[in-house]
Amino acid sequence: MKQNSGSHAKFLSEKDYNRLKCEIKEIRDIFLIKVLYETGCELNELVKIKVKDIVNDSICFDENNNNQRKSSISKNLANNLQKYIIGNWLNENDYLFKTRQSGHISTKRVQQLINDYSIKAGLHKINTQFIRYTHIAHAYQKGIQNQIISKQIGLTKQRVFQIITDLNITSNLGGYNKFFN
Repeated sequence: MKQNSGSHAKFLSEKDYNRLKCEIKEIRDIFLIKVLYETGCELNELVKIKVKDIVNDSICFDENNNNQRKSSISKNLANNLQKYIIGNWLNENDYLFKTRQSGHISTKRVQQLINDYSIKAGLHKINTQFIRYTHIAHAYQKGIQNQIISKQIGLTKQRVFQIITDLNITSNLGGYNKFFN
């Protein structure tokens, strides 16, 4: 787990993120974490995803000003989500993440699950914002430009830059060495 000493912003290393995923046995919860990580979406967006919002290799999110944002997901996750949808008899207008008691999972329940799994993985309590920052950190470390990260997660380029700066992240791609070569 990484933490910048001058900031409260945190993110998981890839090793810790994988430890977290390995602790999850419930299929719905595995997809919940993977969608949260791959899209970098907010908790409120996550619980509102409907089956019809999954289009090919992306998930569509309605933004405040009635615009839609498409966040890419891996082909593997897209294919497995389709199997999950079929296996759970979900219809187009159903929420992707349900509970036995409700047509969709609550934000409070998602937070409880993430806290429980993170403790099981020996990572201390984390929240959904922590997963969002992990997405930003990993994307930046892999050389993805701020502009592309900002479109994926629905934040301004300036806010993404601020988060990257606060997290004290460096890109592993050698900076200007690639430019000069």
